[in-house]
This record gives sequence, structure tokens and C-alpha cells, in this order.
Amino acid sequence: MADLPTGDHVRRDGDGRRPRRRAHRTDRVGRTRGPALAQRSQPAAPTHAALGCGWYAISQRFADEAGTVTNTHQESPVEGTALETSATQRRTLHEVSEPDSVAIVTGGAGTLGRAIAANLATRVQTVVIVDLSSTNVMDTAAEFASGSAANVTGAHLDVSDATANAALMSEIAERYGRLDYLINNAAISQRTAFGDITEEEWARAMAVNLWGPASLAQAAAPLLRSGGGGAIVNISSRTWATGGPLSYVTSKAGIVGMTRSLAVELAPANIRVNAVAPSMVETPFVRNGRSETEYGRLIQRQRSFSLLPRLATADDVAEAVSFLASPRSSFITGEVLHVAGGGQLAPPP
Repeated sequence: MADLPTGDHVRRDGDGRRPRRRAHRTDRVGRTRGPALAQRSQPAAPTHAALGCGWYAISQRFADEAGTVTNTHQESPVEGTALETSATQRRTLHEVSEPDSVAIVTGGAGTLGRAIAANLATRVQTVVIVDLSSTNVMDTAAEFASGSAANVTGAHLDVSDATANAALMSEIAERYGRLDYLINNAAISQRTAFGDITEEEWARAMAVNLWGPASLAQAAAPLLRSGGGGAIVNISSRTWATGGPLSYVTSKAGIVGMTRSLAVELAPANIRVNAVAPSMVETPFVRNGRSETEYGRLIQRQRSFSLLPRLATADDVAEAVSFLASPRSSFITGEVLHVAGGGQLAPPP
């Protein structure tokens, strides 16, 4: 990873970010960039992709000022080929509040990732969702394309693959020339009891839940730094403070340590690093592998642990992430924000 500059080398404006020029310019992929979303009044050429990390794109194009949006959905089911479909939606156009900004959300095709991406898409110009499932990530990106002013793109990615992570960042640099926010949300659940856990299960949990976010942060840091700074938000868990399934909780506790270490390491580059630690959110991720009876008991137990007797919602978590990945939190770094109704103060389940 490239050396990071000291604070004296970073010019900052009022919200702690280095001012960027908003004059019209053409970036490296030939796209004219300007201060307003509405300037994209002429349809652009479809965006094709062929990275080894499995890049796919949804290109939202404004056909006229009346509000017709043409969404071109491109998928590569076979290496080196592209299957293109299109749909036109009529809606009222609006400008995002952070024009030209770019965010990445890992695990973006899951319930929590979708909520985070949807929240960011209300103000961020480009949201890149990545997920291990190429089908799910394409379906998710297509859903966003018809209802958001943001450009929504998707990538099939195994976050534990450092080479693929680096390739993703190179592609983002080539396409957009910048990165503002990295949301490390992708994770796997591992509930094997301490006495039964295998080396392979342990290694997989650490590879996805801990090395994945570290590797992505490492690959993203030079791009964040080159734009004057940005924010990384890592998703931990309430259980890092209370205990629970060994490998999962160990990985999420590691996220807290990594977050604080990176906050110190990257502060000279004006890159803030924080974590969000939610309690259980009712999602397929939590339901996986449990019977209806087991799941019902789990829900009741989780509610009893919370000082506010309900489960967290995906939107609860998304609001916290959006706050930390915005200028509103420009003087916050190295923190862990619990979205758990006070559950982090309760004993482990």
C-alpha cells in the first residue's frame, strides 16, 4: 500500500475534506463530469465490463428533462460475452446531495447491504454493490436502477480474495477516478460450538469476516487518499462485547481492533474509520440453518436482552452507517456505534 501523507500535505475545507474541482472535465473513461446530475441529458454509451473480479454495470441514462430514465442492464453469464437488456421507467428526477461521490457496499445483495445501499443512494452519486452471488447482485442493482437518482453498479466478488479486491479498486479508479466511502458489510455466520469447530471453519470465518475488510481497506486507501480523504465503515456485531459463537464473535471483535488501528493509521490522509455494531437483525442470514422453532426462540431471547424490547431493523443499521459515511461525522473516527437498543450492556445469549 502506498505511503500515506502527513496531515500537512492534505488541504482541507470546512468539513475536513480536501476541496475538489467541480469544473466540467472528461475523466479517463471519456465521461464528462459536471456539478449537476441533470447535465447527463444525452444517453451515454452502455458500460461494458470484463474484469476477473466479475464486474457488472447498470448505467442509468437520462433521456430528456421530463424525467424518462433508460436503465441498461448488462450481465456477463459467460466470460468475455455480454447480455444486455433494457427497461424504461418514468419518474421525477432529483439531484443527489453529493455529486460525483462514489461508495462501495460489500454484501450489497443481502437484506442489510440493500438497506445500506438504498440509504446511500439518496445522496451519493454512484453506489457500487458487491456480493458473492452474481445473480443476486445483478437483481439488486436492477431494482435500484429503476428507483434511484444514483448510478448503481454491481460486482461479483469474494471479499477474501485480495487480488480480486485490488482489481475492483483499479476498475473503480479507471471508471470514476475516485472513491469516497467503503462499507465493509459482507460476512458469514459461523455457529459451530467451541468443542466442534474445525480449522477449516475457523479459517473461512476469519478470511471473510476479518481479512476481507482489511484487504479491501488496504486496496481502497490509496484511492481514498488521492481524493483528499473519505470514510471506511466496518460492520461488527453487538456480540463482540457480550460473547457468543466463537469464530464469529472473534472475527467481529477483530473488526473493532482493526477499526481502531486503521483510524490511527489513516488519519493523516483524512480517512476516517469507524464501526457499527448491530444487535440481531431479522434477516435470512440469521435464519439460515435454524428450524422455525429454534428461530422463534432466538427472536424472543434477543428481544429480552435489549433494553429497548425489539429487534434492530436493517434501516436502523443503515442510518448509522450513512451517518458515519458522510460529512456529518467529519470529526468522528475510531469509534464503535452500537445499534442494539442497549443490548451490548446485557449478558451473552
